[in-house]
Amino acid sequence: MTHNAAAWNTIASTHESTIPLDFAQLLTPMGTASALLEVGSGYGRVLAYLRESGWPNLTGIDVSVRMAQRALSAGFQRIAVSSATELPFPPNSFDCVVVIGTMSSLSYRTDRRIALAEFARVLRPRGLMLMRDFALTWSPYRLARYLFYWLRGYPPGNFVSAEGIEFHHFAVGEIERDISEARMRVVALTRERFVTMHGRPCGGVTILASRIPSDE
Repeated sequence: MTHNAAAWNTIASTHESTIPLDFAQLLTPMGTASALLEVGSGYGRVLAYLRESGWPNLTGIDVSVRMAQRALSAGFQRIAVSSATELPFPPNSFDCVVVIGTMSSLSYRTDRRIALAEFARVLRPRGLMLMRDFALTWSPYRLARYLFYWLRGYPPGNFVSAEGIEFHHFAVGEIERDISEARMRVVALTRERFVTMHGRPCGGVTILASRIPSDE
């Protein structure tokens, strides 16, 4: 994720995310006093949605200094600048970790696995992780793009956007395995269709996972 930070800084003042924000019902079992952490909080779009949906106890973290500055200017006070692979919080700090459009920016599996372990670490026992992101898409355009970068030595499913951001579109089974290795249990999974920041249709997934207590 850190190798993408410079590119995110470049577009921080103009970037607008396109992933739909209609997932609050998945968090309704949680009380409004619950502590929520958004990883990859960007300019504060998801934080604003969560606040409007009834959760005021919010913390954001982003690798981009300029994205974090934009969120701070929008009125969010608890914003940290750090990588998803090094969360600056003690264990058992949050009831929920929200990760919207962030895992695809962790373009190498080693980083994704470390990040998921970090999410589990800062979650309280039986805390929830809500992830929504882009997945592998079997369209001619996507296949050609994946193949182009794979032939140049990139991992399968990786590509570089026009802005210079390296992304990864993952197979759903791949991310499920990584979640399981991080000692979290998938409790709900929905395959989706999203539009990317360049206006192209793409497959996606929404996953709700629970941290497995250490005594299980």
